[in-house]
Amino acid sequence: MTNERTVLFVGAHSGGHLYPAISIARALEKLGVRSVFAGVGREIERDILGAEGFPLHTVRDLRSPGAIPGAWSSVGRLFAELDPAAVVGTGGAAALCPGIRAALSRRPLFLLEPNRILGRANRWLLRAATRIFLSFSDTRGPRTLRRRSLNYGCPVRPEFEPSALPEHGPVLVLGGSQGSSDLNALVVEAVAHLDRSHVRLTVRHVAGPGHAAELGRRYQELGVEAEVVEYEADVADAIARSVLVVARSGGSTVSEVSAVGRGALYLPYPHHKDRQQFLNAEAPAVSGAAHVISRDPAALSRMLSDVLADRDRLERMADASIRRGRPSAARDIARVIATHIEALPTGAGKVA
Repeated sequence: MTNERTVLFVGAHSGGHLYPAISIARALEKLGVRSVFAGVGREIERDILGAEGFPLHTVRDLRSPGAIPGAWSSVGRLFAELDPAAVVGTGGAAALCPGIRAALSRRPLFLLEPNRILGRANRWLLRAATRIFLSFSDTRGPRTLRRRSLNYGCPVRPEFEPSALPEHGPVLVLGGSQGSSDLNALVVEAVAHLDRSHVRLTVRHVAGPGHAAELGRRYQELGVEAEVVEYEADVADAIARSVLVVARSGGSTVSEVSAVGRGALYLPYPHHKDRQQFLNAEAPAVSGAAHVISRDPAALSRMLSDVLADRDRLERMADASIRRGRPSAARDIARVIATHIEALPTGAGKVA
């Protein structure tokens, strides 16, 4: 049966957490289930969700001093207003109060884990969770994880679909939804040292807010054909038009690159104590779909030169990447959620 039941998504405010949640929300819509989002009200949340047509409900940020009573009250008001049939935690402190309230009120609680190591908020909520959806089969966590987990891969939006490697195209540089000044500087320095006498190089560089103008000038000084933008509205198309991706290795980025089928040079964010991005990048690297590069511009320059000069290598990396794709993840997860809230359409088989 279909109904007007509501699923509440709440948690981390980065694109790497929001876009997988949006993918599931879209799949739930097709099953007749309404999805709403709550967060702490950051600009990036409003921008991403607004572009996707989802309003943002706000809850108190737990990280401010003395915030717990106010956060608990704001979540209580939100539950009274929305009466959610289930809660989906997308990671981050903002998911804690809604997750606990869901468990106390005996509503199903689902968790998303886009990375290869369990995040702190998901670790704290794990015992209360109905299911946790993993993006990697070997995600690290406590013993409880195996009993509660389903490995469907990281959900991606429908536009991330397999495409053939173009004959010519740019190297796509992705600094993440909020940009990365460290990655920007490292890539430009690597390009500056690149011997372009045997390599065809054009660049599309997604620089992040406030970085595009300066980066554009640097590429111009180097004589490199580059299109530099602050924000990429259609990442799927940008990946499809590229021959190679250079990026951080957040879980959703790794999954989106694999869904389209492109080789990648991953530059993991070095400051996570749990080294989550190194672990994320390790999996496609082992399969031959990617290489993991240190914070050494010379090493990145050498790898760019080697890969771009070898079309067969680009093809092999793209093929290995596409074999890792999990295009049905959002649909599979939506069916599990709909089963638990008894909202799966008549005739559709129930899932665990």
